[in-house]
Amino acid sequence: MELQIQDLVSSIKKDGIESANREAAQILAEAKAQAEKIVADARSEADKLRADAQAEIGVFKASAQLSAEQAKRDAVLAFRQEIGAELTKLLAQDTHKALDDKALAALITAALQGEDASAYAAEVASVTDALKSELAGELKAASGTLRLSVGICHIENLNEKFDTILESANLARKLVKEQGGSGICVYKEEMRAKRDDAIQITGRFYGAMQQGELEVYLQPKFNLEERKIYGAEALARWRTKTGEMIMPGRFVPPLENIGYVVDLDFYIYEQLLRAMKRWKKAGKELFTISTNFSRRNFESGGKNFAGRLKRMADHYGIDPKYIEVEVTESVVVENVDELKRVLSELEKFGFRIAIDDFGTGYSSLGVLLEIPADVVKIDKSFTDRINLKEQRNFVSQMGNFIHSAKEEVIFEGIETEEQLQFLRGCGFLYGQGYLFDRPIPLEEFERKYM
Repeated sequence: MELQIQDLVSSIKKDGIESANREAAQILAEAKAQAEKIVADARSEADKLRADAQAEIGVFKASAQLSAEQAKRDAVLAFRQEIGAELTKLLAQDTHKALDDKALAALITAALQGEDASAYAAEVASVTDALKSELAGELKAASGTLRLSVGICHIENLNEKFDTILESANLARKLVKEQGGSGICVYKEEMRAKRDDAIQITGRFYGAMQQGELEVYLQPKFNLEERKIYGAEALARWRTKTGEMIMPGRFVPPLENIGYVVDLDFYIYEQLLRAMKRWKKAGKELFTISTNFSRRNFESGGKNFAGRLKRMADHYGIDPKYIEVEVTESVVVENVDELKRVLSELEKFGFRIAIDDFGTGYSSLGVLLEIPADVVKIDKSFTDRINLKEQRNFVSQMGNFIHSAKEEVIFEGIETEEQLQFLRGCGFLYGQGYLFDRPIPLEEFERKYM
C-alpha cells in the first residue's frame, strides 16, 4: 500500500490531479464490469452447491471526506484532491483483488444466504476500519483527518440493475455524510423518497423566495428573573401558496447540501433589516435580534462575509449592535482558525456573535476562550437534563464554566416552570422556549412585543 501511495503521489506531481482522476475513473469502470461478471459467476457456483441458494453481493461505496484545520484554503484543497484520487484508485484496486478470487466470491455469496443487511454491515465495518488504519500514517503526515462514509445496499431483487444498486448504496452513504460524515448506513426504500423530496425542495426554492413563500418568524428571548423580553431570534419558515407549511428540518438540509442555504440566510437577514428599519422609522425601540448563518458561509475562508453583512446593515440604516450573528458549534469545530478571523472582523464592525447549539458538537471551553463570541446558546438537549435530578448539578456547573468564559449564556428549549425555577436558582439570566413563547410570524411579533 505504501508503494502504491508513493507511485500515485509521483503520478500526481508529474501529470497533475486531472491525470490521476482519469486513471482512477478508468479503474472504477473496469471494477464495475469485473464486479458484474464475477457476481454472475459466483451465483452460478453457489447454485451448484445449493440449488435454492440465491443471493448477490451487495455493493457499497466508500468516500473519504478530509479536513485540514491548520492549513490554508489552497493547501486544504490540494490535500483533499490528492488523497481523494489516491483513495479512489486504491479502493478500486482492492475491489479487483477481492473479486479476482472467484472461490472467495462464491463463499461470500453463500454466506449471505438468509442474512440481513445489518449482519453484513458488521463485516463492512471491519473492512473500513482496516482501511482507515492503513492510511492513518499518510494522513497524519499531511495534518488531515479521515472520515469514511459507507453505504450498503442489500439486494432483495436478483434482477435489479447494477446502476440502481449502486445508486441505492450511494444514497445511504450520503445520509452518513449529512449526519456527521463517518460511519455505515444500510439503504432503506424511504431514503429514495427523501432524496426525491430534496430534489423538489431545491428545484422550487428560488421561485418560492421570489414569490414570498419564505417567511421570517421570531422567537423572543427572555430575562429569566424579570420574565421580560430582551431580544429575539429570527427563523425561516416556508409557507406555500396552497397553505402547506414546510418546516426547516425538511428544507434546510437539502439547501445546505447544495449550497443554496447561503441565499436563504441572506434573504432572512435582509427581511429582518427591512423590518427593523420600519420599526426605527416608527420610533419604536430596537433590541438585539439574532439570525443564523450556515457553515456554508464560512467555506472558502468566509471571504467577504463580514463585509457583506456590514454593507447591508448600512444600507438599511441599522447599527450592527442590534444584529447578533449565530453560528453553530459544528462550524467552530471544523474551521477554528478561519472562523476566528471572520468573527474578529465582525466584532470590529460592531456585530454581536453567538455560538448556537453548544453541547451538540465536540468543541471545548478552550476553543470558546479563543473565539470572539459574546453569547453561547446551550442546546435544548442540555436543558432537558434538568428533568433528571442526578444531572442537574452537571447542567449548573457546565453553565457556570461557560459563563466564566463568555459574557452571556442562553438556555434554549425551556418548556416547564420547573426548568425555569432551577435555572433562576443557579443564577442564569437568559433563556428562550415554549414556556415563554413559540416562534411566531414577524407581523404577529410586532403587534405583540414592539
